[in-house]
Amino acid sequence: MNRNISTKKNYTVKIRNDLKVVDVIFNSTTMNFNIIKPALKELKEFIVKGYKIKLRGYINKKSRSLEAFQFALSLLNKEDCIVFINRSKYSKAERRKMKVKALNLKMKGFSVKQISKELNIPLKTVYRWIRSSNR
Repeated sequence: MNRNISTKKNYTVKIRNDLKVVDVIFNSTTMNFNIIKPALKELKEFIVKGYKIKLRGYINKKSRSLEAFQFALSLLNKEDCIVFINRSKYSKAERRKMKVKALNLKMKGFSVKQISKELNIPLKTVYRWIRSSNR
């Protein structure tokens, strides 16, 4: 039986009992240990039962606290118990290049909708990039 046990401000928890997997989807644009900690506390019973916990969000792979957390898991031979899955499609460098392309297309007279379609990125993102370049 699959069920959602909670939808909080920062994350949603989906349990797949048939696969012994818990998906935690974080809504914030950054993921650090202070954001992850309450979710893991809530999922303690599933961790003890041997469920695989998948944490999905926009992960900064250079985060010291996440790195320390993963190291601690490896010391306990539990590194496979909790998995971090990055939700971002593109790396930071790729996003920077795409932003430059988007701004160039805008200067050439493309509409925001055309830019979104051309670069295969959300309309909201194109609006944000253009708005931030006008400041």
